[in-house]
Amino acid sequence: MAPTVVHGKVLVGDSGGEFGVRGWLAALDANSGKLIWQAYKTGPDKDVLIGDRFKPFYASDKGTDLGVKTWPPDAWRVGGFLGLATFLPSFFYSQFHVSKVQAGSLTVLATLTGSLTRILGGWFADRIGGITTLSVVFLLAIAGLFGLMSTPSLILTTLLFMLCFAALGAGNGATFQLVPLRWPLTTAVAGGMIGEIGALGGGILPNLLGQSKQHTGSYRSGLLLYAMLAVAVLVMMRIAARSWTRAWVGSGGRVNGELSAFHSEMVPSEKSVMEIAT
Repeated sequence: MAPTVVHGKVLVGDSGGEFGVRGWLAALDANSGKLIWQAYKTGPDKDVLIGDRFKPFYASDKGTDLGVKTWPPDAWRVGGFLGLATFLPSFFYSQFHVSKVQAGSLTVLATLTGSLTRILGGWFADRIGGITTLSVVFLLAIAGLFGLMSTPSLILTTLLFMLCFAALGAGNGATFQLVPLRWPLTTAVAGGMIGEIGALGGGILPNLLGQSKQHTGSYRSGLLLYAMLAVAVLVMMRIAARSWTRAWVGSGGRVNGELSAFHSEMVPSEKSVMEIAT
């Protein structure tokens, strides 16, 4: 997030979530730069800085160390995208009885694919629009999830997980193409909130798969539920996009002409910046 000065303190932070780290917010002394406090968004209460003065309204929010207990084992340490990745070694190990080293190597293939496609997703979003790119991403992820329901071979399972992670990575790039268009003045805050939602969403799939395996003996029910959720979100996005394209973004999620002209007027050219600097 962009540094923000409040009452003599400089607030800085990292949304974390899909980047495999815990999000955090810290306050630095504006004069000395010394750390005053730092709070994480997941983990035990002492890390999140939840104390006796915290009085939650909802009963579900009452309790201790919910930032640990409500996550799959150890997933709170790394956030959403990597929260799913931490589940894959266990999946490969239990489903195909491969060694732990092989399970880790197969997981790397999936996560590396997801990391590489983030740039590709942003590149496509800049050219065909974030909404169109996200629609394709959802369809690819849904296809991958349905493919995994058939309990395919190890090679095909790995390829399907690579497809799902590639779609997730590209979707990340497409999402953040839309963020500054929708919230041009509060991009950092919006990005942080989206990272938080992504972290929570990433923790749902491992939990669903674990519950599915425990109660039904297979992962199929969990994959089906998650695929249905993805279909529902895709439909809602397409419906909402009708109003988006009439208000703040062009067809398919492209930057519209008026907004582009506005940014051209507001953003100084390289020459003007050099003139100001000198």
